[in-house]
Amino acid sequence: MLAELISLNIYTYFLVFARVGSALSVLPGFSSAWVPVRMRLVIASGVCFVITPPLAKYLPTIAATPIELTLMIMGEMIVGFYFGVIGVVLISTLQSAGSFIALFSSLANAMVRDPIAEQQSSLISGFLSLLGLLLVLVTNTHHLMLRALVDSYGLFEPGNLMVGGDAVHLIARKVGDSFTLALRIAAPLMVTSLTYYLGLGILGRLMPMLPIFFIGLPLQLLMQIITLMLALPAIMMVFMKYFQDGFVMFLAP
Repeated sequence: MLAELISLNIYTYFLVFARVGSALSVLPGFSSAWVPVRMRLVIASGVCFVITPPLAKYLPTIAATPIELTLMIMGEMIVGFYFGVIGVVLISTLQSAGSFIALFSSLANAMVRDPIAEQQSSLISGFLSLLGLLLVLVTNTHHLMLRALVDSYGLFEPGNLMVGGDAVHLIARKVGDSFTLALRIAAPLMVTSLTYYLGLGILGRLMPMLPIFFIGLPLQLLMQIITLMLALPAIMMVFMKYFQDGFVMFLAP
């Protein structure tokens, strides 16, 4: 009885935990600095406890040697980290867009501690990242991430090597799409900033004695904040559609 329990239940559970735990340690929201490490372990353990029975049919038989078992677990961890990195690339769209907006708004030097990126980021980048993560949780998009993680067993079969070329190509394409979307999100503020700079330059040539710094900078900040307030709903809608599409491709047909 003990041998059957070890070979069936514990083996399958820890094989699932290798992929799911690795993914949850990187996925946005679950890997945030605000979530204690013990809570992450509890969440990962609970998720694995629920999804292990239906996933047991996709798992290979127990390895014959310790080396094969180690390689199998390492392969599952790589797949989990790869899945989590995709989520990080998707959420980084808002960080890039925030950096562009801060540059256009003359707020690039206003740095704060960003708990999402776990580094110093511009004020607007931290605001957009936090707002995007809040929308992901409020709209239950994190359920979509977990469902895509479960369905990934049909795409990345345990025990088989992941195709490196296709995986790297997908990451590279997602990084490029993320940067392009970030620039498109920041386009309204880029246009208003460029128009304002042109008008301010003409005004400076017409009135050389005008204190441009004391008059132009407050007006620029006010104009860009108003523009961001007006464009924020559309920005979040476009981001949520992009974020959801990034995980829909892992869902089983």
